[in-house]
Amino acid sequence: MIYRIYADYMGKVHQGELDDSRIHREAVRSRQWGGPGYGDCIRIPGSESLGYMTANGAVKVITDSESSSKGWTNFWKFEEAGPNWKAGDFIQKLLDHIRVQSPASDENDLMDPDPFIIGMNLINMLTGGATFLETRRRNRENSEEYRRRYGSSFHRAFRKLTEASSHVSQFESYLDELSFRHLTYEYGVERLLLTRGQKRELRGYLRRVQTTGTDLLSALDQLSDYLRPEHQYLINEIHEIVRDIQGPHSFDAVAILARRAISVYIHLLDTVNEEEGFLRSADRSSSVEEYLERMGVRERV
Repeated sequence: MIYRIYADYMGKVHQGELDDSRIHREAVRSRQWGGPGYGDCIRIPGSESLGYMTANGAVKVITDSESSSKGWTNFWKFEEAGPNWKAGDFIQKLLDHIRVQSPASDENDLMDPDPFIIGMNLINMLTGGATFLETRRRNRENSEEYRRRYGSSFHRAFRKLTEASSHVSQFESYLDELSFRHLTYEYGVERLLLTRGQKRELRGYLRRVQTTGTDLLSALDQLSDYLRPEHQYLINEIHEIVRDIQGPHSFDAVAILARRAISVYIHLLDTVNEEEGFLRSADRSSSVEEYLERMGVRERV
């Protein structure tokens, strides 16, 4: 959870943010290292390039590298609780709570996996779908057999896109539940503190994402057998967003780019559906986006 904190220094109020999930992670590590376990838990708005810092480091930024005479414990105060509740008091209470847990609970139930793997699997799912996507047919045919096969390919791709869209929604839920939306998207930089149950659930999610990624690649490869030159601009849109999705700077950026990727895939299937009318609801044509919204797996981007 993010807490707003502030400091009065030289007649000016300085704002900050304290992330208690980072304190949790550092406290878990400190049991092995023997360190204090405070970690990089404070960020100063307007100094995003510095990222999260230790409380002492944040004090030095505010005071232009001068040490606070009262130390950082008395320097930072909670904005919500007023001047009588120090941020340092909160951290100490939190650390005390973590340290009094039994060693068995600490060692066996608390996991700290790298969240980079979660984002990477989601990106692989969406970029993999474009691997064999291309136009392979010159002209549209009018035979019943052609329409049956084309429709079968379309519906398979639609079902896999539905699954992919659902996975993106679940990913955004994990960002908020586990408080890593604004963490840096880079391997080996961040860790999550999870219970054994959360780890098991997340592992199942990753397996489903990987399976959907393989199936989406296969379904769009099959659909390519029926795509014509007039669909090429839609495929170009997908390839363009796939290039953009390769280098997000934060997990929030991963979610945003994933939503855009889902949108361009939907644009392709919507265009095919407008031409062929494969999706029908109450005896009328319905768009792919309307279907996904009705099923509750996607909000409008």
